[in-house]
Amino acid sequence: MRTNNTLVILFVLLMLAIVNQPATAQTVATPKDCLQATSVLDNWINCKLRELVMTRVDQRGVNKQVQSPSISESGGSIIDQTDAPDLLGFALNFAGTNTGGDDSKKSVNAITTSAYALYAAASQNDALDPTFYKKHSSLRNFSFTFGRESADEVAAGQKAATIAGFKVRLVNLRDATRESNNKELDKVAIQLQNATGDYAGIRESIIDFLYNELKPSMLAAPPTRTSFIINQLMNSGIFVPLAKGLTNRQHAEINKIINGKINSHVELTETNQRVIETIRRKPQLSFTYQSKLRPGTGDDEHRAGLLFDMGIPGRINFAINGTFDYKDSKTIGGDTRGGRFVTEAYYQPFAEKNIFGGKDPLLLSITGEGKWMTGKGPTYQAQGKLTFPLFDGVNLPLSVTWANRKDLIKESTVRGNFGITFDLAKALKGFKK
Repeated sequence: MRTNNTLVILFVLLMLAIVNQPATAQTVATPKDCLQATSVLDNWINCKLRELVMTRVDQRGVNKQVQSPSISESGGSIIDQTDAPDLLGFALNFAGTNTGGDDSKKSVNAITTSAYALYAAASQNDALDPTFYKKHSSLRNFSFTFGRESADEVAAGQKAATIAGFKVRLVNLRDATRESNNKELDKVAIQLQNATGDYAGIRESIIDFLYNELKPSMLAAPPTRTSFIINQLMNSGIFVPLAKGLTNRQHAEINKIINGKINSHVELTETNQRVIETIRRKPQLSFTYQSKLRPGTGDDEHRAGLLFDMGIPGRINFAINGTFDYKDSKTIGGDTRGGRFVTEAYYQPFAEKNIFGGKDPLLLSITGEGKWMTGKGPTYQAQGKLTFPLFDGVNLPLSVTWANRKDLIKESTVRGNFGITFDLAKALKGFKK
């Protein structure tokens, strides 16, 4: 219980460190990349629309692994995904039910964060700011996991273990900020502009906001709204310094105006859905290292290898893991080592029409694993899992796993497992809508 409380406290502290930035970030310059290539209001709005679409496509990806790593056998997943939460993920996996003569009921809790989230917290920047998110996309390739697994009630000497590991994304063609995805994203931008009613509403609302915000600071006689548009907003020599001088609060208000009117653009346009699915089908490749460390005479376990993920049409993705496993026994001559291969097909039954809000999609996955260790017979596992969305960023994974268990006993076993996962970035997007 003390271990679980420690993890919960650490989770809360990390969440506060990452989220509580906007209040202290006012003195930090916000990157304004949209001004590098644009000089008038309409082009600037289009650029910010594009940034927001990029951010949501990345943040709402369905292959971000919030569950504990596969080395934690009671974590509810026997495969690892190539991606990790952008900010912070927290997994609670409760003791499951077993058959086959095994009464062990282990549980595991794990926290996952990224180098991007840590940098945003250290630099006191808003991690959800679209421009900051785009500028530091490479930092999201590095993630770290820490957790605890309860003691094994069956295996003698196998006490509670510390779970620790990291993941490095080596290839990410799915990143919406990549130049290669610009052609797809341009289709989204065209659809947004074609929805003239909403676009006109966004434009007028932003003009009203800028006029009301900036009028008091004009020492001379304040211009009329019409002359403000012509002389300030449509004149690149004046608009660029004007936009550069906007505060973080003003940028946040403009983003809020845009977000409030673009849901319909995405929901009603088949092109947008196709763009999302096209980007998410692109391959990803990651390297993973995981460890399970036990005190005293308990065995330490290590796992390292490659993770691959690629989609096909029809909202089906395939994931593959190939790892080298090593068990470091405190007993002389008790070490074992070997290879492991896992493959998974996960299916999204319903199209995700709205990337700007709403719960994660329902996911169904089927997984198979083969493991070959020295001095032991081969071990095979099969798993079926349903991941139910509860709220924005909060999911309930339910899994059933069958294993032949020839590495331990000469009979098969079936294990049921359930838990709760929490993805901070997705939850905050839902909270801020």
